Amino acid sequence: MFSAADVSQLVGSETFARGEEYVSAGQVVSVARNGDGTTIVGQVRGSARKQYVTVVEMSSAGEQATPRYGRCSCPVRLNCKHTAATLLAYLDRLTAQAILADTEGIDALSVPWGEQKYYAWAQATFRDEPLLIARTGYTGEDGFELLVRADDAAVLWDTLLVAGEPHGLVPAGLAARDTLRLEAGMPLYGHELTTETKPAQAGLGRVVAADKSSFIGKDAVDAAADAPVLVGLVAEGKRAGRAGYGVVDADGTPLGEITSGALSPTLGHPIAMAYVTPSSAEEGTAVFLDVRGTRIPATVTALPFYRRTK
Repeated sequence: MFSAADVSQLVGSETFARGEEYVSAGQVVSVARNGDGTTIVGQVRGSARKQYVTVVEMSSAGEQATPRYGRCSCPVRLNCKHTAATLLAYLDRLTAQAILADTEGIDALSVPWGEQKYYAWAQATFRDEPLLIARTGYTGEDGFELLVRADDAAVLWDTLLVAGEPHGLVPAGLAARDTLRLEAGMPLYGHELTTETKPAQAGLGRVVAADKSSFIGKDAVDAAADAPVLVGLVAEGKRAGRAGYGVVDADGTPLGEITSGALSPTLGHPIAMAYVTPSSAEEGTAVFLDVRGTRIPATVTALPFYRRTK
């Protein structure tokens, strides 16, 4: 956790594409930092004392730290003990909330159960150690993320499993998270997002406050008119396109490349996200997936592929 002054010391007062005036107490927002306007992945969580907690997507933590501090497991060394760990509780909100309420050792909530707002966080303790409970998650579902010290993570995990057993809780692996976020059309760093990607290409132009007078990367936020754009693709059958597979037209002319793809467990047919040329990005456009030399017909579709029932 660090203060607004620490933010300025770390990367300058104009870093956030959406500045601190946009971050209210208990709110979670995304940030972009690169001076060339490209996209990085992380979250800022604001508190009433104008302190912030950063949560950086794991595969990019080292890259985001590099400009100022060299490679590091955490992007901020100010008041940082390099001991944060994240546990994910991706269930429907009411079930997850009931499990957390039954978890022995979780106490001193700053926001009572049932009152925490979506994309907000609350402070608590687990066995008298700091715990952040965030109603966030990268699956498209409405659940919770729990942030604790790394030394407490395994104990909290085991305690959650005990509390969740009567509710039918079972562990799920990273592949489950990945298919869920793909169905929800959520871009992932290392796939749809890279340090070369402009927000507008990935459909993330909304995260940039275009009316703000100055911030790092302002002059480079807009992507070139001919830059590839992110689209959804749906296909029939059971053969799914995977990251790195090509997208071509009927004549075999390359149109782009798949960034994520899977056979959707929820929808029962192949889905994918891909960067394609703007001329082939219109919804309903017929394309082909180059799956190991075999052309699989596919159709450009709007994201997300699936929306949860609220």
